[in-house]
Amino acid sequence: DGDRAISGSYSFTWSSSRLDRNLITVITGQVVETFDLQFRELYLMSRGVSLNKVPMEDEPIPDPLPQA
Repeated sequence: DGDRAISGSYSFTWSSSRLDRNLITVITGQVVETFDLQFRELYLMSRGVSLNKVPMEDEPIPDPLPQA
């Protein structure tokens, strides 16, 4: 809406989703215009990524748990 910019990070892990460990910063004021301009410039320079071309390793097989 041009009034606020939200910046942050999220870890897509089980523990983060349960513990709500993420970082969000809400920015207001004149800095929002600068943030918006920089975002638009980076977006214009960006290119699409085909995930089919990203090499994927096989999922590791975990070691069995020791029997008690």
